[in-house]
Amino acid sequence: MSLTDEVLRTMGEGLNDPSIFKAVFLAGGPGSGKSFVTKHSTGGLGLKVINSDDQLIHLRKKAGLSIKMHNLSAADAKDNDVIRLKAKALTDILHDNFLVGRLGVIIDGTGKNYKKLKEARKFFHTLGYDTSMIFVNTTEEAAQKNNIEREKSVPPKLVTKGWEAVQKNMGKFQSLFGDKNFHIIDTSQPLTPKSPVFTKLWKKIKAFANMPVHNPIAKKWIEDEKILRKAK
Repeated sequence: MSLTDEVLRTMGEGLNDPSIFKAVFLAGGPGSGKSFVTKHSTGGLGLKVINSDDQLIHLRKKAGLSIKMHNLSAADAKDNDVIRLKAKALTDILHDNFLVGRLGVIIDGTGKNYKKLKEARKFFHTLGYDTSMIFVNTTEEAAQKNNIEREKSVPPKLVTKGWEAVQKNMGKFQSLFGDKNFHIIDTSQPLTPKSPVFTKLWKKIKAFANMPVHNPIAKKWIEDEKILRKAK
């Protein structure tokens, strides 16, 4: 599905979205398995994933470039910088359109920058969102192995740097989101789609996503939106 189709499809959902005003943040370094965890612990809940990597992969494939980025030539690295900027711009468009209708979202990031994520969470709160986090924890060894095997790999030194940064922030994130809305899933050992940890986490995220709106900002937005729709 193209970006334009996705934007058009999501416009107007708003009030009909069962996960309205819910935002789930992801944290985990390269090779931690965030995409796999997201697929099997949030699937079917209607949450829209915001991830610039998806657009980056799409654009690199469209340009006929490899998505394996652990050994880029100087020319490819330069092309990748341009494509990455375009991918970010496209992701920002999706982000803005999802938030227009206050749709439930998953913010897929590494979590290596605590201050940046904290500010993002604060922004969502000012819009009326409730927030939670899924922290994908793994060993550096497992992350390096997964990085080599996954579709979009990065240089090993970036895996190490990202892993170390995310690990340092784990305790901070737990304090920020609180025990009830902070969920750790360990991917150090291989998991399958039927692993019990996924079923357990899916139930928790479903309960969060379908929780009634209680934030005053969110309640007022819903009331105003209903009035606007009746007037049309």
